[in-house]
Amino acid sequence: MARHCNRWSFILTLFCLALFASSAFSSQVKTAIFHWTGVHPLWIVLCLSLAAFFLSFLGLFSINNWLTALRIGITLMMSFSLSVILIFVLAIGQLLS
Repeated sequence: MARHCNRWSFILTLFCLALFASSAFSSQVKTAIFHWTGVHPLWIVLCLSLAAFFLSFLGLFSINNWLTALRIGITLMMSFSLSVILIFVLAIGQLLS
């Protein structure tokens, strides 16, 4: 189970980065996701990146070689930094609206 959390958290983190880039820099994608879900796309990316962060913690139990440890370290750093950036952006956006 923890081995699958490793892979899926890494894939989810890469998906979050792609979704963040597309929703932050394309107004068409942002409006399409907002009309489809009714929620701002950055909130969705924040929830997914927090899920990837906690999944990567579960994956810490299956470290058996240096490549797995490197992947988990990268996943933890990317998902944590993306979550911090999104919390900052959404907090400033809520204060200014």
